[in-house]
Amino acid sequence: MVMQTNPSHAATEDTAAARYEVIRQFLRHILVAQRVPKGLVLLEGPLAQLFGTSRVPVRRALSLLHEEGLITRFEGRGFIVAQPDEEVEPLRLALTRELFGLDEQQPLVDTRTSGEK
Repeated sequence: MVMQTNPSHAATEDTAAARYEVIRQFLRHILVAQRVPKGLVLLEGPLAQLFGTSRVPVRRALSLLHEEGLITRFEGRGFIVAQPDEEVEPLRLALTRELFGLDEQQPLVDTRTSGEK
């Protein structure tokens, strides 16, 4: 028996994968740059509306950010922007710099606007 691949289904999967990754990267950028207050509640529904998508890619993006320790899950209802641990945060920053080959003077996130670059 030969299984046929539906190209439109594959394209839909690629689009959904790209969507969650775009959402994850955007949220990760603002979290690392500390552009949102610690303790802010992140809910799937409002974020899905903001990004013009379903909750599925938002849920996946939030789950990945949770795995990174940037947000914490509360009572199965949403996520909260994590409070950095005073002992862990310097170590995480040092490891991130080492991983990407950055020295102490290079910022981890470029927060300049496009006009400043």
